[in-house]
Amino acid sequence: MCRVSVDISRSQHGAAPIRESSSAVGSRDRCGHQRPILRLAVVPHRRLRRNAAHLVYKLSATIPAGGGPYIFALHAIGPRAAFFSGLAETLKGIAVSASTFYTIYSYLQALFDIDVMFAPVFVVTFGFLLLSLNIFGVQASFRMQACSTTLCVLLLLIMFFSAIPHLSYNRWVVEQNWEFTSLDSTIHAIPSAMWFYLGTEGLPLASDETIEPEKNVPLGLFLS
Repeated sequence: MCRVSVDISRSQHGAAPIRESSSAVGSRDRCGHQRPILRLAVVPHRRLRRNAAHLVYKLSATIPAGGGPYIFALHAIGPRAAFFSGLAETLKGIAVSASTFYTIYSYLQALFDIDVMFAPVFVVTFGFLLLSLNIFGVQASFRMQACSTTLCVLLLLIMFFSAIPHLSYNRWVVEQNWEFTSLDSTIHAIPSAMWFYLGTEGLPLASDETIEPEKNVPLGLFLS
């Protein structure tokens, strides 16, 4: 990100950048973040995510049944652990659904300048639509997910290439108060980081609908 950023050599008030000793642990680089700390955070995260993906697809292939963590806990530990796992899954589903509805409204509000008083209408409408997909069956839900995911990937690619001439760390990170500065900023980033987990965690939910799950579940994970 540092190499493609522009206009980061000066602060918002035009002051010269502060130089710190490069030998200090956690010293800041030109982008303003703490490079050693980020390395300590990114490397274990990548390995943890890769190991979690391997674990999930092997469990999905071994126990191809809907329910995800609930089924894994039931087979490995017992009904009590499965109960609490299912309870956590239910709470997660409620939280994720609310977050999704609000995010959709936020995008529409930014694009079309919709008055905030109509927010509940959009939240209820999208909640009804997504609930209807689940009522119609998991096949309709997965088809909708496949279509929306493909469309989102195409739109993201267009956005990425269109944004290349406008990359600026100072404008899009520092001025937006998204810079990593303390533990508090890390906690605020957890809801965004949770989506990476959900991308892996959602795989077992499709295992019981998959043809030859021991072969196609790992293939689908690595292709995605």
